[in-house]
Amino acid sequence: AGFEARVAALLGKPAAAFMPSGTMAQQIALRIAVERAGINYVAMHPTSHLELHEERAYAHLHGLRVTLLGPRQRPVAAADLAACPEQLAALLIELPAREIGGRLPAWDDLVALATLARSRGIHLQMDGARLWEAREAYAPRTHADIAALFDSVYVSFYKGVGALAGAMLLGTEDFIAEAR
Repeated sequence: AGFEARVAALLGKPAAAFMPSGTMAQQIALRIAVERAGINYVAMHPTSHLELHEERAYAHLHGLRVTLLGPRQRPVAAADLAACPEQLAALLIELPAREIGGRLPAWDDLVALATLARSRGIHLQMDGARLWEAREAYAPRTHADIAALFDSVYVSFYKGVGALAGAMLLGTEDFIAEAR
């Protein structure tokens, strides 16, 4: 509980839950968003870890339907979301995007994407497996400033920082209670 509270404070989120893996944390976050919205569609970048390395487990385990947004060579932009014809429950954004060289959207572009998602009632989930390294690109903003753009955040502890295995899912108190 102390570790969860410390990470929640660092990322400016009200609550956090330690989980064995990022795979578990991400699928839980998307499933909660889908169930709450009553919409079975989520969107993510074509090079999302969930799409490429988890063998589309989100579809097999939870029946989620995915729209892949944006071209493979750059991060998702607000224009990509604006052009999406599906009604979405959630949008997953990976910061930084590993498969495209660790690229990050410019801060103003990320804010525009988050603003558009919120205006459409789309739950914004951060795949922050490597968030610890991404903060420098957004300096002087803090990890909490970055996380504030998102409804929920997943972070990893063994990637980048070389700590213990496991992950944390962060969000509102009711979201994390449901995740548990």
